[in-house]
Amino acid sequence: MKKINEKGLGILEMLIILAVLFGIGIAGYYIFRNHSGTSPNTRTISHSGPVRDYVSLVDALRAKSAMVVPGSTTEAVTYSVKGQMLKINGEDMLVYEFDTAEAAKNAYYDKNKIIDWVPETRIYLKERLIVTYAGGHQSINNLLTSVLGKPVFGDG
Repeated sequence: MKKINEKGLGILEMLIILAVLFGIGIAGYYIFRNHSGTSPNTRTISHSGPVRDYVSLVDALRAKSAMVVPGSTTEAVTYSVKGQMLKINGEDMLVYEFDTAEAAKNAYYDKNKIIDWVPETRIYLKERLIVTYAGGHQSINNLLTSVLGKPVFGDG
C-alpha cells in the first residue's frame, strides 16, 4: 500500500482513524444531549417528593414527561432574588427561589401590587418558589397547574 505521509500511514489506516474519531464525536454528542442540554457540572440532581424548591420543581415536571432545560440565572428587577430561566417543552419561564415559603409569599404580595403584567402572564406560588410564565400555551399552563397548583395571578 502506498504511504502518504511522513509517519507512514496509508489511506486505509487514516480512514479507520477518522471513522473512530467521528464515532467518538457522535457518542459524545448523544451523551451530552441526554443531560438536558446542560454541562455535567451544572446538571440538576434529582430528588423525589413534593415541589418545595427549584430542584423538586424540575423533578416534578420531568416526572410528567416534560422536556425541561435549565437556563441561565438572571438579575431580578421584580424580586429580591435572582431568577432562574427554565425552558419547559420549548417555552421560557422564570423561577425565583426564596429562603423560605414565607419570604416567597411576602415578595409576591409586596411586588405584585406595583407590577403591570402582560395579560397572558400566570404566576404560581408554591412553597419557596414564584414561577412566572408569560406564554399563552394552555398545555404549559395545565402542566404548571398540575405541579404547582392554581396560579395566584392570571387565569388558571
